[in-house]
Amino acid sequence: MLEIERKYLLKRLPIEPAEDVLDIRQYYMEVDGVMVRYRKVIYQDKTFDFIKTIKTPVDEMTYEEDENHVLPNEFEDFVENCNQADVSYFIHKKRHIYINGVDKWEVDQYMDFDLVIAELEMPTKEHEFETPEHISDELIMEVTGLREFTNLS
Repeated sequence: MLEIERKYLLKRLPIEPAEDVLDIRQYYMEVDGVMVRYRKVIYQDKTFDFIKTIKTPVDEMTYEEDENHVLPNEFEDFVENCNQADVSYFIHKKRHIYINGVDKWEVDQYMDFDLVIAELEMPTKEHEFETPEHISDELIMEVTGLREFTNLS
């Protein structure tokens, strides 16, 4: 599946309350030359979801994304392997979801360092959208395609 997204660096979380907030823990590790991400999503009702993702860049705003739900034991095995790997990464973030018409803005607040990134997934590169005022008020700059603002970096 293709994922087309734009990313923006924000000064802070928007003041506007989000429609939903997810607690996300992501683990990255290279497996057979490919960077693999396993994600644990904790929903507000305390239910969990476990997802394995492999993303391949197509261009600065497009990724080929292979994403599958996995069982908790597969997730736990991956995390254990990450803890023993020479190269692995961990990210803990809160995802604040804002709906603006047909667009879903995901604002990620990173828990281990001072960083807030807003993302908008789009159906096409030509998709016209309006940035909600509560997001534009906090906007510093667009960071789409800048490697230092990817989760892996």
